[in-house]
Amino acid sequence: MSQGRSNVYKLHDVHNVKDPQYGARGDDTTDDAAAFAAAYTAAQAGSKYMVIPGGTYKLASTWTLSHSQMRILALGKVTLHCTGAGVGVFIDGGAAGSGIHDIVFG
Repeated sequence: MSQGRSNVYKLHDVHNVKDPQYGARGDDTTDDAAAFAAAYTAAQAGSKYMVIPGGTYKLASTWTLSHSQMRILALGKVTLHCTGAGVGVFIDGGAAGSGIHDIVFG
């Protein structure tokens, strides 16, 4: 049986990058880019809320934030460690009204 999102987050339709269906580790070793993209895409289609628990997340490919009215919330100290040439977090003009809270870009 596959594991899904925790009951608390399901209740409020909040997408946590560490939930088993997304699989982020936050250990600064594992590439968490795919988990971030999957959680962000799911949040776009639903509540518009994405949660990132404390940790250092390695992103080896660019993460693009382009949807309006998204809320990305850090729970604890969150560092996004972008690795590789030209890799980073890109926020385009379509992200009007969105908010990113308490995240360090390293």
